[in-house]
Amino acid sequence: MVNSKRLLTVLSASAILACSSNAFAAFDGPFISAHGGGNLTNDLNIGSRPTLDFHAGLQAGVAVGYKTGALRYELEYGYRRNSIDKYRVDGVQQAGESGHTALSTGLINVLYNFEQLSANWYPYVGMGVGLAHLANNARATGLSYSTSNSNEFAFQGVLGMGYKLARSFSLEADYRFLGTTKFHFTNTSGGNAGSPYYSNGVNVGLLFSF
Repeated sequence: MVNSKRLLTVLSASAILACSSNAFAAFDGPFISAHGGGNLTNDLNIGSRPTLDFHAGLQAGVAVGYKTGALRYELEYGYRRNSIDKYRVDGVQQAGESGHTALSTGLINVLYNFEQLSANWYPYVGMGVGLAHLANNARATGLSYSTSNSNEFAFQGVLGMGYKLARSFSLEADYRFLGTTKFHFTNTSGGNAGSPYYSNGVNVGLLFSF
């Protein structure tokens, strides 16, 4: 009788573990994801002398894609917004700064999940390319400028960690570096200038598979 109870206990535990393992197994197929967090961006040179410095800002993104094996292929829309901190000419801060810049991106990303390392945890890395659109609403006393071409090539690197809450539902956190080719500016105080956009961001997000 005692042996029977022990056998039943062992079998029950094995069944629970098997169900748990199946519930958290890797998935293949379509998925959607969303993330949000904060970012730091570089100063923008908007002429031969003036520069714009920015506060830390917010960023967010959504993606749809397909996973096969360890690879994820996705289309991502991203948005980054930073308010102006300082407007400088020859390193000297000027008065009356206000406004912000906003960068919208459309990227094709490829990511690799290291799922064999743990049952529930998975590091991932990735990269992406696409287009970026810069909208300017930054102002300062004596400053007037515009972007002469506001769409530029964009590239992204991703390094993150995910945790499987269920087979089709994961929590993810990552670092994303985004860069662009030069946006060109025309302004009254310093002529024409070109400046790339760089962003270092940290995000938390959710991924849901179908």
